[in-house]
Amino acid sequence: PSVDKNYCGDLTDKALEFCKIFNEIDYRIGENKNWYLGVDNLEGAMAWTRSPILDSYVLMYEATKDTYYLDKLVLQIDDIISLRDDNRLYGDYNGESLPGWSSEAYTNNGKGMRFVVHSGVITYPMVKFAKIVYSNPSLYKSYNSKADFYLQSVNEVVDAHESEWVTGPNEIAADDEGYYIFPE
Repeated sequence: PSVDKNYCGDLTDKALEFCKIFNEIDYRIGENKNWYLGVDNLEGAMAWTRSPILDSYVLMYEATKDTYYLDKLVLQIDDIISLRDDNRLYGDYNGESLPGWSSEAYTNNGKGMRFVVHSGVITYPMVKFAKIVYSNPSLYKSYNSKADFYLQSVNEVVDAHESEWVTGPNEIAADDEGYYIFPE
């Protein structure tokens, strides 16, 4: 879309100003080509650059109720899921190709590792998308299959980190607490 169409709905003057600025940035920086498509997480870019873009589309939908932002979100999420290690057969430091997005940027040996924090920030907007769809009957028909697929994908990523989860009680956590550790 051109920046002339604002996709901002019926907002207050201040919110309308913000919405138009967002659309201008999204159009110009993204060159209206849906920025960062194809960018993986090997340098951490997916976690720290792409996931905030996903969040911004969620927030813009919540503010405007315009499905234009959900459609942009779907395009990004589909691309991100296609770049999961298991979908592109990328082997991590153990040679395993599991659901998640490895990064080589934070390792001493240059081998990929799936960081739970990356998994969290990448998948959180997927969960928010599903919540929006499931709680809005007018969106359900158009987006239900995507919401189901995204939640399935999120569950696969969480399951891939299962061996890193430690449950209390222990010296760090109480009975009803837990935490993630770095894998060995």
